[in-house]
Amino acid sequence: MKILVAGGKRTVGIIQSVAEHTKLYVDLEYLYTETYEEIVLELQKRQLAYDGILFTGASPFEYVNHRVDPLIPWEALPNTPQAFLAALLKAGYMNQWDLTKVSVDTYPSEMIHSVYEEIGLHMDQIHLYIARFQPNDPDYTNQLIAFHVDNYNSRRAAFCITNSIAVSTSLTEQQIPHIKIDPPTEIIIQQINALRLKHQLKMAEHNLVATIMVDIEIYRDQLYEISELERFRSENEAKETVYFFARNIRAAIFEISDGRFVLFTTLHQLEQYSDNFRSFPLFQNIRRSENINHIFIGIGLGADSYSSKRNADNSLIRAHRQKRDCLFLTYEDGTIAGPLTYEVTSQEENPASTANQRLLEISLRTQIGMNTLKKLESMIRQYSIEVTTPQRLSELMNMSLRNMNRLLAKLEENGYVKIVGKETRGTSGRPSRLIRFYL
Repeated sequence: MKILVAGGKRTVGIIQSVAEHTKLYVDLEYLYTETYEEIVLELQKRQLAYDGILFTGASPFEYVNHRVDPLIPWEALPNTPQAFLAALLKAGYMNQWDLTKVSVDTYPSEMIHSVYEEIGLHMDQIHLYIARFQPNDPDYTNQLIAFHVDNYNSRRAAFCITNSIAVSTSLTEQQIPHIKIDPPTEIIIQQINALRLKHQLKMAEHNLVATIMVDIEIYRDQLYEISELERFRSENEAKETVYFFARNIRAAIFEISDGRFVLFTTLHQLEQYSDNFRSFPLFQNIRRSENINHIFIGIGLGADSYSSKRNADNSLIRAHRQKRDCLFLTYEDGTIAGPLTYEVTSQEENPASTANQRLLEISLRTQIGMNTLKKLESMIRQYSIEVTTPQRLSELMNMSLRNMNRLLAKLEENGYVKIVGKETRGTSGRPSRLIRFYL
């Protein structure tokens, strides 16, 4: 996935530094600019050359959004209470500035008030001057500069807080004390992951969303005499493997805790990676790390990320109950497939597991539930069916003829059923189709 990072030089540089020291598994291109019009021109010409746009703040986002229609996912680094609090701490602790007299831009008053209350200063103790200009106002940057300069020169404010590098540069030249707010690392990572997820969901408009939960257990029993250093190395090797897996399937990945990850991708990507679930190399790749006790994987499918995550939770619970390396898959209708172990290589070693994976492939292609397919296969085997009619099948499976015809249509569309003739009847009426299965 290719993301354009657009905005002021300082903040773009911070994002670039975070990207270089964090495994984000996205391709980032950078547009350093002090004028929002440059971003407008770039997106008017080449927006579709990217998969997502990350703006360095709300101001460039709002300015561009009034002039260019988003054709791909856009995100902006938000103003956060943590960043504002960090600016106050720097001003008060490091610079010994008076925190009760401040000139501020781009931050909403409600957020500023809440931060001051957090540090024990109430509104009747402080004098805040908050800029009310909008990014689309004519001469926006110069208005902000003039606002801060006036507040400081008139001694209403002891210092200024700004979110604009252009304003910060001007205040530096005029030797006016100020703090330039920079985005926290976790916010940068969060917004890039949000873009990845939006991109995946956009790609999945005609496909199911797949949520994958991976839980890796490292030996912690003293019996194995594993040092903290060995455990740390094993956890990091396994983590590297999961992040590499996420990149292969173009997934947005979130680390919930040590050894536990949630990935969002599409069913199409999973099918390509696993050869329609005939294999799942992630198990073997994680096993290459030492001191791995168990690997549990739960996959959920759904029309949206919420329902697929709920189904993945259900799958992971079932995987844990097996107390062995395995995978469960829960469909959007609640049907469950598993446990899939991928531990054997030939049908002779474990024919039941191989048959289960074969039915899973059919289920994924036809969107017919595993329980229905297992029941159908059981009927075919029990009655030694080679050629039959939809009417007879509906009776054997206790299913309405309409539902049976729908099921057969899905199988026929994917090559698992063929019409080989018609059964003539002694009575009046349409002849029934003769069908043969290729399951």
